[in-house]
Amino acid sequence: MILLIALIFSNTALLLSQNFIESSFELKETMYFKRGDNFTGDLISIKLNQKLDPMTGFTSKVVFKPNDKFKVSPWLTGSVINDGQYYIFDVKDIDKIIIELKMKSRNSRRVHSWSKVIYSDEVQKDYSGREEINVIIEDGMQELYQKDKIPVLELNKSLINGIGGFCIFVSVLFSALGA
Repeated sequence: MILLIALIFSNTALLLSQNFIESSFELKETMYFKRGDNFTGDLISIKLNQKLDPMTGFTSKVVFKPNDKFKVSPWLTGSVINDGQYYIFDVKDIDKIIIELKMKSRNSRRVHSWSKVIYSDEVQKDYSGREEINVIIEDGMQELYQKDKIPVLELNKSLINGIGGFCIFVSVLFSALGA
């Protein structure tokens, strides 16, 4: 009977030790301009070394959907598409574009960060659509999950060892008492 109570206690403790709280993510895509402006939003595409676009006058362009349209200077845009949701910028005006992820750890005590420069003078890559950007973001999320996974596993191992030791102690104590 005592062993049954100890097993029920240990199984309940193991269930409670599991983290049921999901990690929370904060995503920020920021475009920085050479003249000092910057704003956040969603990068849609980067196309470098194209034919001259008669609508914008650009041979290389970035399509970006800003979170706050009022922060976008009309001096920076070459054109607006998709009913004013997407703005087209000349690559020559852009200093860098960075994707940043922050993940609040499952145990709510740590925040892991990840960032990647996806465009700058040193990083020159075409992105034909949002799907390619989403792959980069998913890779960053996986990297953050891996950073978070290791300490949680170590915590669970020590908790399991402690509970196991306690159960053995209780069963030995009750066996000695003749229960």
